[in-house]
Amino acid sequence: MEPGRGVPGWVLALGALSTALLALPAAGQDAPPPRVVPWQEPSPFARPFLQLPFDDPVPLRAGRTEIGLRTLYSNSLMRGRSPALSVDVSIEEAAPALFVRRGFEPGFELQLAVPGVVDYAGFLWRPIKAVESVFASVNVLRTGPPPGEARFRVVRSDGRGVDWTGTEGGPGDVWAAVKAPIAGGRGGTALSWRAAVKIPTADVPFGSGGVELGAGLLGAWDLGDTRLRVTGDLMVPLRGTYTSARISTRPHAALQLGAAHRFTSWLSAQLQGSVHTSALRGTGLDQIDGSTWYVLAGVSAAPSRRTSLTFALVENVFQPSRGADITAVLEMAWRR
Repeated sequence: MEPGRGVPGWVLALGALSTALLALPAAGQDAPPPRVVPWQEPSPFARPFLQLPFDDPVPLRAGRTEIGLRTLYSNSLMRGRSPALSVDVSIEEAAPALFVRRGFEPGFELQLAVPGVVDYAGFLWRPIKAVESVFASVNVLRTGPPPGEARFRVVRSDGRGVDWTGTEGGPGDVWAAVKAPIAGGRGGTALSWRAAVKIPTADVPFGSGGVELGAGLLGAWDLGDTRLRVTGDLMVPLRGTYTSARISTRPHAALQLGAAHRFTSWLSAQLQGSVHTSALRGTGLDQIDGSTWYVLAGVSAAPSRRTSLTFALVENVFQPSRGADITAVLEMAWRR
């Protein structure tokens, strides 16, 4: 058994409120492009590993800083058994993350992410079941009443692994990244690269327990008031196993596509899609080894040139037996 450090929910809520209070209205100079929803795969077997968010290729101008507080709220339900491994996961998760971005000469950007996690039984079981019933595709694992507590069980036949129920919370693994342009810039086509490193600052299962490296390419194209974006990333865990169940890790990738349309100077909408391969292998369970696919629809408002508020809903498509069933994304950001 490997429980995470318990962190009261009000501590994370206080952190979110403190960051929101930084959003003081002020005037800016140049209007940024339509915002992107910084989507990351939130399912229990993806969140411990490095997940670089969907992003715009254009770095912040030198001297500019952006502070964002993004929360992913999701529900995940997985169950399976192989000759060597038993998996039983039923979790509702609030995952706030603090993002700090800073622009530097001669045109690159540094990023720092400090995530947190709280797992509990939650309230989305019945709403998800009701929505699924409309489309006659109710997950058979959701039959009966909702569970009274969160459950995360990944155990080998000899008893090694993680097995806990109740409410668990803790910090996630901190990661830092650098982004720099390759071609283009503001207005029109832009291409950049990014590289990142994740440090094992969290307990399993909220962190992977090892260092991880990542690198990727980001592109964008303007079509009038619509901005198309694409990112492709490859992440490599340097630790060969995950948890005391010793599940093998492997390099994993993400491909994300999106379009953002600006309706007015302060309002835009986003449509994004992504596919994520698994950082784990060799379990014999598709719920863990398989890829996940998501479709996202969101809207962003900018009350001032320095502040923005983004909300999105994300649905797991093609393979609801793995990944997060449904996710809400809320981001507040302040730029100076």
